[in-house]
Amino acid sequence: HTTVLLEPYAPNVIRVSISTLKSYALAPPGYGIIAKPDVAGWRYARSASGETYSSPRLSVTILGPARHHSPHLLGQRRINQFFTDNGAPHYANVRLRFKLPDGHTVVTLKKWFMSRPSYGAGDMDILHDRRPSDPPFYRVGAVFSAQHGEHYYGLGENQQGRLDHRDQSVRCWSDYWGGRR
Repeated sequence: HTTVLLEPYAPNVIRVSISTLKSYALAPPGYGIIAKPDVAGWRYARSASGETYSSPRLSVTILGPARHHSPHLLGQRRINQFFTDNGAPHYANVRLRFKLPDGHTVVTLKKWFMSRPSYGAGDMDILHDRRPSDPPFYRVGAVFSAQHGEHYYGLGENQQGRLDHRDQSVRCWSDYWGGRR
């Protein structure tokens, strides 16, 4: 099961929190967020396309499950369940679309996942860094759409060379070992 929290802070600012752990999704924002939620001007509507929260400046629609599933034969399990990290289902069922009042899509969250470290994903070693006082570790990820002509600057750790990566292939990774193995 997945919990989704949409929490407005201003007509054009909404905090999104998604987790398979309800208490994590409903937790207050982390360090550095001092503003208080403000629902003034926001309204809720349900339609065939999903549930929409909107203000005069922004709308967020929780879209239904993706309708394009891989075909399978009756009595067979879907093949992608054999490729999940730990046998648990991936929670790609939450899809969000952010739009401006003129109908222009700003961004769409196409899918997301949250799973425990596993040998299948190759990230079990992270558990050696976990202290007994730490909360459980999870691997999380999300896939967003990009609008045609959108600009991308820096992309986090990539701050050298060409800063505007528009219309370029970008491969992001981290080398935590820094050449030391």
